Amino acid sequence: MPVSTIKIHESDRPWMNNNLKQLISRCQKAFTSGNNPLYQILRNKVNQACKRGRKSYYVNKVKGLRDSKPRDWWREVKQICGASKIPKRNLTSLLHPNLVCDKESLAENINSAFVNIMNDYLPLMSDCIRVEMADDRPISVTEHSVARELLELNASRASGPDNLPNWVLKNFAYILAAPTADILNTSLLECKVPDAWKLANVCPVPKASSICNISYLVLAG
Repeated sequence: MPVSTIKIHESDRPWMNNNLKQLISRCQKAFTSGNNPLYQILRNKVNQACKRGRKSYYVNKVKGLRDSKPRDWWREVKQICGASKIPKRNLTSLLHPNLVCDKESLAENINSAFVNIMNDYLPLMSDCIRVEMADDRPISVTEHSVARELLELNASRASGPDNLPNWVLKNFAYILAAPTADILNTSLLECKVPDAWKLANVCPVPKASSICNISYLVLAG
């Protein structure tokens, strides 16, 4: 049997097949050659083939996800509609769009971000009296346990007040585990939480004419 060669690109739509690619190629050749009547005929055929492909793909692959997996359904629908994707950028431009510096300055900025969290702590006095107790064991966390918790983060969740995406913490868990563990152990040892870690994004409770859910009751403390 003769050998046929098929080219596949990463940007190809799921409904793209070899016949549709050949039809698009013929349409482009007709356009470049100046054969306008043939180009219009092939262009209409390409549009019709794309519509049939999208419809068939939605019915066979996407439609059933609407009730079982809404998130996957919405992603596929955006792909079918040709929604523009966010251009990929490196980590520096994503976290700090206006930050322009070399690698050494970037490392210093990252180090300063971790050091600023510790500004609220005071050095331990050497003359502090420690009461020994039988079960007085210091609470501590290990780098392994911190890395494991970071790997369990949901990358699709929104970031906090620091605007640090969860996927950064998850993808660089093994790098961030050591400094994060040091901060946590210092916090546990001094019984104090850094002020930067006390901030959170709070969603306001929707206003309603009549309270019908006990969760919407306003509690004053």
